Amino acid sequence: MTLGGILVLVAQIIGGLILLTIIVVVHELGHYFNARRNGIEVEEFGIGFPPLAYKRKLKNGVIFSLNWIPIGGFCRVKGENSTDKRKGTYGAASFQGKTQFLLGGISFNLAFAAVVFTILSLFGMPKLIPDQFHVLSDNHEILGPVEVAHVVEGSVAQENNIKVGDRLVSLDGTPIIRSVEFPALTAAHRGETVDLVIERDDQTITKTLTLGDGTDGRGALGVSAFSEERNRATWSAPLVGIGVTVQLTRETFRGLGTMLGNLFGGIIANIQGIFGAGDGNGGARIAAAGDGLAGPIGIIGILFPGAFVSGPSIVILLVGVISLSLAVMNLLPIPALDGGRWLMALYTKITKKEISKKTEEKIIVRGFMVLIGLIALTVILDIWRLAT
Repeated sequence: MTLGGILVLVAQIIGGLILLTIIVVVHELGHYFNARRNGIEVEEFGIGFPPLAYKRKLKNGVIFSLNWIPIGGFCRVKGENSTDKRKGTYGAASFQGKTQFLLGGISFNLAFAAVVFTILSLFGMPKLIPDQFHVLSDNHEILGPVEVAHVVEGSVAQENNIKVGDRLVSLDGTPIIRSVEFPALTAAHRGETVDLVIERDDQTITKTLTLGDGTDGRGALGVSAFSEERNRATWSAPLVGIGVTVQLTRETFRGLGTMLGNLFGGIIANIQGIFGAGDGNGGARIAAAGDGLAGPIGIIGILFPGAFVSGPSIVILLVGVISLSLAVMNLLPIPALDGGRWLMALYTKITKKEISKKTEEKIIVRGFMVLIGLIALTVILDIWRLAT
């Protein structure tokens, strides 16, 4: 990599750090405002993590700090242990107050994602999932060119010198409008000799070729196609922002379930394999789970640089998706996370039995160890992706 390329990558990583910090600060602001509205005293609101770079006590008594490790932030409140019943502590707050405080960060992240998607809808929201939410009467579809994303080794496409980046215009006189429709179009002409019109370097090229029959596993033509599709809205943009947030939240939960299923299913299959049982696919399932994980290094070192190259709209989209994902992760019933702490508050509310300070600390520490293990796994996978 040239010096210029290294400087660009460093700038992209710094940009990713700033955006990731903004997302986490939004989450902590949710805790901050909901703490104050429920009588929970905020002792410190920090951006980044220690060591301390700067601090100042605000007029409302809250310490505002800037710290040297530029990832995320925190909102420290008085007496976060539920057994501390002093005035202004977390423990002294009502169940409703604790709920609003704990889930405040999640709600702010979801609201932030909805705002991001609303802004994108005004300029063109990329289509991420089938049947993505839109208001039909106010939807303006923007279609980009259908381009070759991958050429299969030994395929008809490779034999006819079709290259990645070629724009597919028509096949046997039928215009190619969407990439999702292209496989069905080539399948309908299997084994036939057709004219494929492509564009390359501002030149229109017609290739007469015979499609395969698909039995060799390479497909009729042997390419993967991609086209950017966007939905643009005007007055309905806020509705689209909310609707897409709901859809992607559901899809994130579904993807998380699939990832965890692959991870634990793969571990069990490997254990069974030691004793001569199992289906032998344990390693593949664990690898599939790893493909669905991205930690801080992966986000900052891989996702954001790639997004910056793709353009500002993709960067903005990634910010919305990460904000939404942070909300979903914090809903998980892990004691160190907001969802887990809320479950403990709910247990106390239902049973009328206060969890002792010692027990609560044990639960949180064990949950924190699980969380650290998950973070360590994602960091290892991130480093592996960067190295390879």
